[in-house]
Amino acid sequence: MTQKTETLFSHRVEKELKKRDIWYMKVWGNMYQKSGVPDILACINGKFVGIELKTNTGKTSEIQKKNLSEIRNCGGIGIWVKESDEKRLVEVIDAMNNGVLKENIFLVLWVEEHSVIDYVPPQVV
Repeated sequence: MTQKTETLFSHRVEKELKKRDIWYMKVWGNMYQKSGVPDILACINGKFVGIELKTNTGKTSEIQKKNLSEIRNCGGIGIWVKESDEKRLVEVIDAMNNGVLKENIFLVLWVEEHSVIDYVPPQVV
């Protein structure tokens, strides 16, 4: 993934969050913060949400997966999404914002070679 591609994807997601008046912050990783923090942190309809963005060729690291799992286990929502699923991500954001998705879930919008939305109940760590 080129930095420019990742940045453009992030800007588009941020624009969708802004349009819906959703609080969010873009995380710019550096050596002074915890490793593997999701790219965007948001509060959607009262739920803490971590969104990890990847281009279609990008891979989620083990520490990123661990952090998304920890968010889920604490009652939040972890989203890992490929750029090709941007439209589906917006649909999920709308569903959360409109109160359709209320339970503590972990959303995975890309698994192996195909896209899915997979609802997995929180696990005990």
